[in-house]
Amino acid sequence: MMRAFLSFLGQIYERLLAVVVLLFLVLCMGWLVLRVNNLKTEIKVDVETVPKGADAAPADLRAIKETRERLAAPPNWAENPTNRLFIAPLMKVIPPSEFPKRVDRLQDAEMKTPEGFPIRWLRQYGLPADRPVALEDADNDGFTVREEFEAGTNPTDPSSRPDISRKLRVESILQRPFPFLFKGIIEGSARKFNVQRADGSVAHFVEMGGAVLDKTDPGYRVTNYAEKIEERRDAKNRVTRVDVSELTLERAGEKPIVLVRNRPAASGDLSARLYFILEDRSFLVSPGAEFTLQGTVYQVISIKTLDRGGASVIIRRKDTPGEIPVIPLEPGDLKRVPGFSADPAGFSPPPPPP
Repeated sequence: MMRAFLSFLGQIYERLLAVVVLLFLVLCMGWLVLRVNNLKTEIKVDVETVPKGADAAPADLRAIKETRERLAAPPNWAENPTNRLFIAPLMKVIPPSEFPKRVDRLQDAEMKTPEGFPIRWLRQYGLPADRPVALEDADNDGFTVREEFEAGTNPTDPSSRPDISRKLRVESILQRPFPFLFKGIIEGSARKFNVQRADGSVAHFVEMGGAVLDKTDPGYRVTNYAEKIEERRDAKNRVTRVDVSELTLERAGEKPIVLVRNRPAASGDLSARLYFILEDRSFLVSPGAEFTLQGTVYQVISIKTLDRGGASVIIRRKDTPGEIPVIPLEPGDLKRVPGFSADPAGFSPPPPPP
């Protein structure tokens, strides 16, 4: 009996499952229909319970009415040029003066002239603010108003002036030629190198590692030799072999100097020609040298050439600490400088090879 029931149930299992699922879907749809009706009722009740606001006040249309009336009957344009209602008066624009004529005393602390001077500072020293004064020397001490302003000194008192080094300029930078030339080699039981003074006055024959026994520039030794040959072509494409062998001389505490055969070389020693504007004179200095400007002693700290061109000369006062850079000479600074070149702070290279 049980087996028969289970066999029957197995045959109608899929149908029975489909009926159950269908019945579940019908029940769900009925529940959704009832729920939607309830929501409609709730929304309707909420809408009906919203309080009704007061009626809006009617718009004031008088302004619109007046505008329409004016547009319907516009005024006539006047042809008479004396009618100032529609004709603008002729205005003459006067450009502002370069220098202020009238200044509010409450604002003169912040105001400046076109030259950059505070008006209060000019008034403090009795200088005019309505004309250029930057290049004037009010106290005849050799310094302009601009220089006195930058230094913070009194432009009307000769005893109050900037440091005298402000009138110093770099005229040129010079490099001393190396005192020796490499002229050749003497072969023998021991190879010797012919090292001559650049002026040709004395010749020294030195072995590798030996000293150049020169009385004027002692202390140099031959430390290296490199044989080199270059091939050069002339205008007719002919090849010429040139000996460009290199001989290295070295002195204790200094950089080695490489001498190319029969070519002059430059040493690392730099000197500077300085120009003093107030006394219209120039003089030559080297690192460590001392010089005097109107009773004040200065010392040269360093002289260097710059990679971007020009030079750097640094000095200091002997009685006070601090470094003072010397600026290059400009054409406007000149009174009289013999042989002045277009590049006053330029580098003077060694002479070209013969």
